Amino acid sequence: IENLEDGYRTLCGFVYLLLPAMILIARYSEFPRWLNVLGVASCIPNLIVYYLFMRTQKYDVELYQISFLGMILQNITALIWGILVLRNVRIEARNIHPE
Repeated sequence: IENLEDGYRTLCGFVYLLLPAMILIARYSEFPRWLNVLGVASCIPNLIVYYLFMRTQKYDVELYQISFLGMILQNITALIWGILVLRNVRIEARNIHPE
Protein backbone atom coordinates (compact mmCIF):
# COMPACT_ATOMS: atom_id res chain seq x y z
CA ILE A 1 0.00 0.00 0.00
CA GLU A 2 1.40 3.35 -0.97
CA ASN A 3 1.59 6.12 1.58
CA LEU A 4 0.01 9.54 1.24
CA GLU A 5 3.19 11.17 0.01
CA ASP A 6 3.43 8.76 -2.94
CA GLY A 7 -0.24 9.32 -3.74
CA TYR A 8 0.20 13.08 -3.64
CA ARG A 9 3.29 12.84 -5.84
CA THR A 10 1.21 11.00 -8.42
CA LEU A 11 -1.71 13.40 -8.03
CA CYS A 12 0.53 16.41 -8.57
CA GLY A 13 1.53 14.99 -11.94
CA PHE A 14 -1.90 15.66 -13.38
CA VAL A 15 -1.30 19.42 -13.04
CA TYR A 16 0.89 19.16 -16.14
CA LEU A 17 -2.18 18.14 -18.15
CA LEU A 18 -4.89 20.01 -16.29
CA LEU A 19 -3.72 23.57 -16.85
CA PRO A 20 -3.20 23.29 -20.64
CA ALA A 21 -6.52 21.45 -20.95
CA MET A 22 -8.38 24.17 -19.07
CA ILE A 23 -6.74 26.87 -21.16
CA LEU A 24 -7.79 25.07 -24.36
CA ILE A 25 -11.35 24.66 -23.09
CA ALA A 26 -11.39 28.34 -22.09
CA ARG A 27 -10.77 29.23 -25.73
CA TYR A 28 -14.12 27.65 -26.64
CA SER A 29 -16.23 30.68 -27.42
CA GLU A 30 -19.64 29.10 -26.80
CA PHE A 31 -19.17 29.29 -23.04
CA PRO A 32 -19.53 32.63 -21.27
CA ARG A 33 -16.26 34.39 -20.53
CA TRP A 34 -16.83 34.18 -16.74
CA LEU A 35 -17.09 30.38 -17.00
CA ASN A 36 -13.86 30.20 -18.99
CA VAL A 37 -12.13 32.29 -16.33
CA LEU A 38 -13.59 30.07 -13.58
CA GLY A 39 -12.23 26.99 -15.31
CA VAL A 40 -8.71 28.37 -15.50
CA ALA A 41 -8.97 29.76 -11.94
CA SER A 42 -9.95 26.31 -10.68
CA CYS A 43 -6.40 25.20 -11.54
CA ILE A 44 -4.82 27.70 -9.16
CA PRO A 45 -5.39 25.65 -5.96
CA ASN A 46 -3.85 22.62 -7.65
CA LEU A 47 -0.83 24.66 -8.73
CA ILE A 48 -0.41 25.86 -5.15
CA VAL A 49 -0.64 22.30 -3.83
CA TYR A 50 1.84 21.12 -6.45
CA TYR A 51 4.33 23.83 -5.54
CA LEU A 52 4.03 23.36 -1.78
CA PHE A 53 4.18 19.58 -1.94
CA MET A 54 7.17 19.47 -4.27
CA ARG A 55 8.99 21.98 -2.07
CA THR A 56 8.39 20.12 1.19
CA GLN A 57 7.80 16.52 -0.06
CA LYS A 58 5.39 16.18 2.84
CA TYR A 59 1.64 15.60 2.97
CA ASP A 60 -0.17 18.12 5.10
CA VAL A 61 -3.76 18.79 6.12
CA GLU A 62 -3.53 22.27 4.60
CA LEU A 63 -2.59 20.71 1.27
CA TYR A 64 -5.68 18.55 1.43
CA GLN A 65 -7.88 21.57 2.16
CA ILE A 66 -6.43 23.55 -0.74
CA SER A 67 -6.77 20.53 -3.02
CA PHE A 68 -10.39 20.08 -1.92
CA LEU A 69 -11.11 23.70 -2.84
CA GLY A 70 -9.69 23.06 -6.30
CA MET A 71 -11.86 19.95 -6.69
CA ILE A 72 -14.97 21.91 -5.72
CA LEU A 73 -14.19 24.65 -8.25
CA GLN A 74 -13.52 22.09 -10.98
CA ASN A 75 -16.75 20.22 -10.26
CA ILE A 76 -18.78 23.44 -10.28
CA THR A 77 -17.18 24.38 -13.59
CA ALA A 78 -17.90 20.95 -15.10
CA LEU A 79 -21.51 21.04 -13.85
CA ILE A 80 -22.10 24.43 -15.47
CA TRP A 81 -20.44 23.20 -18.69
CA GLY A 82 -22.86 20.27 -18.74
CA ILE A 83 -25.88 22.46 -18.09
CA LEU A 84 -24.92 24.87 -20.88
CA VAL A 85 -24.20 22.07 -23.35
CA LEU A 86 -27.54 20.39 -22.62
CA ARG A 87 -29.32 23.72 -22.98
CA ASN A 88 -27.66 24.32 -26.35
CA VAL A 89 -28.53 20.79 -27.52
CA ARG A 90 -32.18 21.34 -26.61
CA ILE A 91 -32.25 24.69 -28.42
CA GLU A 92 -30.70 23.14 -31.54
CA ALA A 93 -33.11 20.19 -31.40
CA ARG A 94 -36.07 22.59 -31.27
CA ASN A 95 -34.70 24.47 -34.28
CA ILE A 96 -34.26 21.24 -36.25
CA HIS A 97 -37.63 19.72 -35.30
CA PRO A 98 -40.07 22.59 -34.58
CA GLU A 99 -43.36 21.51 -33.07
